[in-house]
Amino acid sequence: MTRFSVLASYIRLFGSIRTFRIIVIVSMVINGCMTIAFTLTFTLSCRPLYYAWDPYVHPTDYAKCIDEIAFIVASSIMGIVMDFWVCFLPIQPLWRLTLPLGQKIITAILLSLGAMYVVSMRYFRDYQFHLTH
Repeated sequence: MTRFSVLASYIRLFGSIRTFRIIVIVSMVINGCMTIAFTLTFTLSCRPLYYAWDPYVHPTDYAKCIDEIAFIVASSIMGIVMDFWVCFLPIQPLWRLTLPLGQKIITAILLSLGAMYVVSMRYFRDYQFHLTH
């Protein structure tokens, strides 16, 4: 939802640039598809479904789940790629603004700091999940 909100604000800020607006809308669609795909994969990760939530069910030949670590790694990589995309997407339209060069550079640095924060927090969250499971 956060990515979607940021992308929506990009449309509001830079919506007059047709190409940029199309890129942002496509990014929103990709983000929505990723969210739906990861939610469905996580929800339907075990056969039978109750095997994911009932810790007292003994594993058998017919009860199987997907590899959680592989799923977390895949979703994290996709999330990090999308986070970087969203962080660096407005740099080109910002560079077109009639601002002094110093302000443009500072804005680009602030966006890159946001990207570093996103990656570090995602890594920390996934690392903590790995330690607890």
